[in-house]
Amino acid sequence: TQADVVLLAPLYSAGEAPIPGVSSEALAQQLADLGCRALACPSLENLASASLELSAPGDLLLVMGAGDVNRLWDHLEACHSDPGLPAAA
Repeated sequence: TQADVVLLAPLYSAGEAPIPGVSSEALAQQLADLGCRALACPSLENLASASLELSAPGDLLLVMGAGDVNRLWDHLEACHSDPGLPAAA
């Protein structure tokens, strides 16, 4: 992969039964086994914090998903206003 790091949000079902062994943590481990730096984030708040901590001005933050992941931008904005966290533009 050409990604510096892959951050994974929690996986949630859309009403169907969960698939045993399928989780953000398992996907992160699979990516790590392939040599990719991957981190499974336990919440959107954690994902937003990790995104800001691991990015720098000029970096591309690509977000893919459905449902709650759309709230990530609200969390990023809230973290950005925290003077203790770096802000990437």
